[in-house]
Amino acid sequence: MNSKIPKKRISNIIRSYLFRVFLIVLLSSSLIAVAGQLIDTRQESMELIEANIKDVVKTMDEEFLKTQLKDYTAAYCKRLENNIYTMKDILNDDIINLWLRDMVKLNSEIVTEINIYDSNGINIYSSEPENIGYDMSLGKQSSKFLCLLKGTDYYEQDFQITSSDRSKVMKYAGMAFANGEGFFQLGISEEKYKQWKEESLAEEVRHRRIGFIGYMAVLNGDFECIGSSENEYNGMTLDNTDILPENEGEYKRSTANMDGSTCFLVVTLKDGYYILGSYPVKETMKTVLRYIIISFIIIVILLISTFAALSGKLDTGIVKPILNTNDSLAKITEGDLTERVTESSSLEFEELSTGINRTVERLNQMIEEATRRIDMELETARVIQSTSLPNVFPPFPNRKEISLFAMMDTAKKVGGDFYDYYMISENRLAFVIADVSDKGIPAALFMMKAMSVIKTLAASGLEVDKVMERTNDELVKNNEAGMFVTVWIGFLQLDTGMVNFVHAGHTCPYLIRNGRVSKLRKNRDLIVGSMPDVEYQNQKFQLLPNDTLFLYTDGVTEAFDINLAIYGEERLKKALTQCDSENQMTGPDEYCEKICRFVREDISAFSKDADQADDITLLCIKYRGNDI
Repeated sequence: MNSKIPKKRISNIIRSYLFRVFLIVLLSSSLIAVAGQLIDTRQESMELIEANIKDVVKTMDEEFLKTQLKDYTAAYCKRLENNIYTMKDILNDDIINLWLRDMVKLNSEIVTEINIYDSNGINIYSSEPENIGYDMSLGKQSSKFLCLLKGTDYYEQDFQITSSDRSKVMKYAGMAFANGEGFFQLGISEEKYKQWKEESLAEEVRHRRIGFIGYMAVLNGDFECIGSSENEYNGMTLDNTDILPENEGEYKRSTANMDGSTCFLVVTLKDGYYILGSYPVKETMKTVLRYIIISFIIIVILLISTFAALSGKLDTGIVKPILNTNDSLAKITEGDLTERVTESSSLEFEELSTGINRTVERLNQMIEEATRRIDMELETARVIQSTSLPNVFPPFPNRKEISLFAMMDTAKKVGGDFYDYYMISENRLAFVIADVSDKGIPAALFMMKAMSVIKTLAASGLEVDKVMERTNDELVKNNEAGMFVTVWIGFLQLDTGMVNFVHAGHTCPYLIRNGRVSKLRKNRDLIVGSMPDVEYQNQKFQLLPNDTLFLYTDGVTEAFDINLAIYGEERLKKALTQCDSENQMTGPDEYCEKICRFVREDISAFSKDADQADDITLLCIKYRGNDI
């Protein structure tokens, strides 16, 4: 139905929509900017206040005052240590104790009592006469200070009720003398500690400002201000307690009238003190208003400039549809035939898109037809290749000296592996397994040639080394693709069990003898087909009755799972050992088949969902001997 509606020229379409869009953008962006800035300003103001409060809260942490107390104690300890041991040689004990009491009076805003203990933990000097002679080891709490005589530099206790006066609550801190002849102890009453803490808090907020005119304050439990920015609210009592949090550690945000001005407020409760931060709204609004005016001017200028520039170029303003069409064409030419051109904003581009899409659809049809033909040809090649390999088992039912089974599973429809076996004389069996260096149709063709040449030369009566030398020379000819093949070929004398073989770059077979699996390690010769005039070694080994020889291609040991872990030779050896153990009583023909199928199933179980990367070929021969 829409196809019957006349299409407009693209310049008219763009000009009409562009004007509407610019108006909408101008209005919506202005409203969004105002609303967003108001929300952000409130959030940022609260976060700024809260950050300042959290800095103050750090000073209220017990560890802060502990650090102050430690420094204070260390300073006293050093001063006393420098004087006490000099004074005691020239002054009597009463004068020293009087001097300590004077020190307490001079520092009465913090210090309540001073004690000096000797290396046995006995009080030898004190600002409190009743403490002199006291043995620190006698008290449960006081004995803990004896750690200062055992290598500890500093020790501090929490507030404790004193044993001499049950109405008195004190905090003690001790510092060991550097000469090891005792330690110094400083005592602070709960009231002085509280006063010290409040003075520290007041000092912390006194030089803090939030913005230019915002302030901070510390209130006690009676809502009285004990410290504030520039001390301007000290001594005043808060009337509006609704802004205060109820729970320790809670940060309560609100907006309230403070001193005739609306402010953003954040208050937290810490150790019985309220930490308050106030930031006047009028100060934040000045920043917001400037931002809004500047943003609006910038948006208007940008939109007007953009609209004017685009309106003057609408006649040639088909760049975007062209770029979109070119992007789709680029994907198509790079091979992505699922790509479709969807430009239909004007009559011209609708017709262009339709033509391109029809061309791509026809190209897809042609590719599908070609793919089907190739698949049919590959299937035919697979059948030809599989029928070229011997696949009747047992292959020599009248020859009881041996049992044999082989199988091949290609990674593609056709592969480059092959196996073969045939009688080359009355009592001599030739068997071979090989792996071409490539895969697919080229490897299959090279494999067929190699298989044919080996079989022809083996049947001519040549020894195994000469067979491989002449095979190598034949495969080198016209080998422009540079392909080669690894081969393991053996001639088995059925009446004696002697095997003459050539090992041309292939994997090493496994020998199964009396339940033991071992690799048949012999000299390895050069691969076949890589260079002319290569000499191969005629090697040999003896098969004993009930020995089994297992040959395979590297597609077995190099199979991998979805995590790219390799199947490997250790797992193959384990599989052969297990299968041999489980099939000792199995008939020889069935035994060879079970060995091959067990290994193939173990590879599948290991690889699971991973794609098969290489051809897998297996050949198993069991020698039963001549005296059956």
